[in-house]
Amino acid sequence: MIENTAVLRRILGAFAILLLLAGCGGGGGGGGGDGSSNGRHSISLSTGSLSFSGVQYTTIPAQTVTATFKGDGVAVGTLPGQVPVSWLQVLSTGTSGNQATFSVQVTPGGLPVGTHTSTLRFLSGAADGSSVVHRDLTVTLNLREGFKATAAADMRFTATEAGPYTPADGVNIQITGENVAWSIEDPPAWLQFSATSGNARGSINVRPNMTGLAAGYYQQIFRIRDSVSGGSWGMFASVQVNEPQLTLSSTQFDILLNAQTPLSALQYNLAVSDTALGQNIPKAISWGASSNSPLLTVTPTTGSTAGAPTTLTVDLDRDQLNALRSGAYLPTATINTYTYLRFNLDVRLPRANTIDPYFVTAGTPATVTLLGENLIQEDLALLRMNGQPLSALGASATLTNEREISLTLPALAANDYEVSFHNELGLSRSAAALKVVVAQPTPGAGDIVTTGNRVKLLFDPTRTRLYGVDVLHDEIERYQWNGTQWVTLSSVSIPRLADAALLRDGRHLVASTTALLWKVDLDSGVATTIGETADPSCINTQAQSMAAPAAGSIFAVTRLSCSDGTDLQELDLLSNVMNRPFTPGPAYVEWYFPTPTLASSGDGRVLAIGSTRTSGGHYGLFDVIDRTFIDRGDWFRYRYYYYYRLALDRTGTRVLINNYTVRDRTGADIGQLPANEAATLSADGTRAYAYIHGAGGTGHVATFDITTPVGALNVFPQVGADIAVPSDMGAPDTTSLNFPTGYDSFGMTLSPDEQLLFIGGSARIVAIDLP
Repeated sequence: MIENTAVLRRILGAFAILLLLAGCGGGGGGGGGDGSSNGRHSISLSTGSLSFSGVQYTTIPAQTVTATFKGDGVAVGTLPGQVPVSWLQVLSTGTSGNQATFSVQVTPGGLPVGTHTSTLRFLSGAADGSSVVHRDLTVTLNLREGFKATAAADMRFTATEAGPYTPADGVNIQITGENVAWSIEDPPAWLQFSATSGNARGSINVRPNMTGLAAGYYQQIFRIRDSVSGGSWGMFASVQVNEPQLTLSSTQFDILLNAQTPLSALQYNLAVSDTALGQNIPKAISWGASSNSPLLTVTPTTGSTAGAPTTLTVDLDRDQLNALRSGAYLPTATINTYTYLRFNLDVRLPRANTIDPYFVTAGTPATVTLLGENLIQEDLALLRMNGQPLSALGASATLTNEREISLTLPALAANDYEVSFHNELGLSRSAAALKVVVAQPTPGAGDIVTTGNRVKLLFDPTRTRLYGVDVLHDEIERYQWNGTQWVTLSSVSIPRLADAALLRDGRHLVASTTALLWKVDLDSGVATTIGETADPSCINTQAQSMAAPAAGSIFAVTRLSCSDGTDLQELDLLSNVMNRPFTPGPAYVEWYFPTPTLASSGDGRVLAIGSTRTSGGHYGLFDVIDRTFIDRGDWFRYRYYYYYRLALDRTGTRVLINNYTVRDRTGADIGQLPANEAATLSADGTRAYAYIHGAGGTGHVATFDITTPVGALNVFPQVGADIAVPSDMGAPDTTSLNFPTGYDSFGMTLSPDEQLLFIGGSARIVAIDLP
């Protein structure tokens, strides 16, 4: 016989299987009517039932049951199909001979009040699980209501010093139980109770005791104990007492800006005080005010709530408003860090960005297009040139669409003409200017012997002047046609020069470096930094590209601080503020262009963007007028990783990539040029010109018909014979990081009439006649 019942309990699973086979109740196992004997084995209990009585949340004394058995041991389980109840436990307390003793325990906890029953089955038999006999024990629990304390809500109070608190009605604690005698142990002095003891169920109201309670945070766990049952319940309570708080007469401002908005609408006054109305002098609040936007200026910037309210004035900055594109803006100002003045600013004002073309010949009538935003018919009467209505100059305007106005101009005298819109706010709302110039001499072919890496050539038709962006010597080279030959003017030195573009005002050139942006006056040659510029010590090994499209802004790859990586930014020419031009979308390909190359179409309406580092090959063709992408994608679409050179025709229908691949507006690569050192496109997008370097530094120019797609991997057909370039152009620079192998340092551009092709080599610049 196995007498260790702990061992026998491990075979309970085997007994349970036999028990299921035997069925429920008194049969099975070959035993008698109650299943307690089968001749070979038997089992009996000292009692057939146990009864427990007690209250909730207390410990009820255990009771003992003795099993007398004939078999290899005793195991205890439940009836077949019955789930064990959580409040009933059985522990073996020992075995002596043919008797095993068990402790039966009940743990009521929060069991519902009433009578609860369960049945235990005691088993014996052979150790192999055969010849099983059993005897059942009924357990009854009579449970009465026990002591319990429950809060109806969280006791976390918020109060103002010597003022109101929330929740205003306090919090109720419900006491339940039969025959209770409860009391609150160590009640906090900063709480007041409707009762602190009692001998019946009921409700206690708890609320802060605000008498003399200073500002601060108070918290404590107190207990409610029942002396009858000995039970207790812990309660957490806290009170956050705040000092008087700042108050503002208004924090929200809705503003509409249009041509009729008066100047007075740019200023707002509000009263600053506190919840004590400034009478609690010891607790008066010192405050500071600051603007979170360049659109807002606040005065005064400091004050106190002691005494009468202070008038705070918020002014909208006119220079910033002058540049805002139409739309909704949400500038804010802050009072003492966490209090905000919020402005809903709705701008409905026209804005002029540029004129196309931006120059005309003096003494000759002309028609030009004013490119802008949010243009309506009523704006035509508001147009001014040099402060005068168009009628005063004999000019007229016709609205084409919300972004274009056609200007019909008389024969004007040579001058610079500023375009603006009249409004009650006195804002010009324009970055557009027209340059009227006397007829310039037609430039001719020639050589300009000079060394450098002219990565870009720029032709200025208003002065018959050529600019070379020489990144080797960090200077803007200037060359003038004097009627018979090209003469060299003094260069403009710009440290760490990377790129340059002509502004569409006929007066300025803008340049980018590895850290800064510059503006060069084309008449004086004086260069000054512009925009938000970084510490000049911030040096990046990658050249920073830029473009000046017809958006009244400059797109540039620049760094705003030494800790920032390079990023594409847009500098607004009206506000001189730089921002990212694209809003991040759900896919990073929609806006992420790591250190891109930039180029704009001849009319300035389209911007090409192509990344030059980090895998991905991000490319985009952006309409700067509609502010939407015409085309965009990454390497998985175009199978292009790096975009070191970009050139566009006048309207952006063709894009030349890396002097080699021609891509259309849909993103399709439609053909190639042969290997070359410099290339560009005609204004109408029908031809491509390529300089092909030859032995001894000489070479030739070939013209290609790119009108009809020939396939991404095929070369376009050549038009006409090669045009010899007999001068020694020098060796291309492929050693710098700016000129990776296969993409060199030669530049190329055309005269506006496309009669001259300029090629910038490392030893000279040549101007050749085109047939």
